[in-house]
Amino acid sequence: MNNEARGNIINAAIQSGDDFTTAAVLNSPPWLSGLRPAELELRRGAWRRLRHGPALERLERLKRAAADTQRGGTALLMFREELYDRKVVETAEASEREAAEALAAVKA
Repeated sequence: MNNEARGNIINAAIQSGDDFTTAAVLNSPPWLSGLRPAELELRRGAWRRLRHGPALERLERLKRAAADTQRGGTALLMFREELYDRKVVETAEASEREAAEALAAVKA
C-alpha cells in the first residue's frame, strides 16, 4: 500500500470514529504502521483534537493561565523587591535617626 492510500484510510478511520482501525494504527510502533514517527504523532494529534477537542482547548487555556500566573507572580516579587529594597530602607532609617539626633541636639 502506498503512503497516500494508507493516509486516506487512516484519515477516514479517524473521521468516521472507527476506533478499532484507529487504535491499531495509533498504538502501534511506526515500523509496524508504515508511518514515520512525526506522521504518527500528527495522526495522534488529529485524533485527540477530534475526540477530545473541548478538553484539549481547556487544557491549553489552563496552561496559558498557569504561565500567566507564574509570570505575574515573578513580576510582583520583583516589584516588591524594588519597592522594599532592604538597602533603601536601611538608608532611610539611618537618615531618620540622624535627623532625630540632630533635632535633639538643637533642642538641647
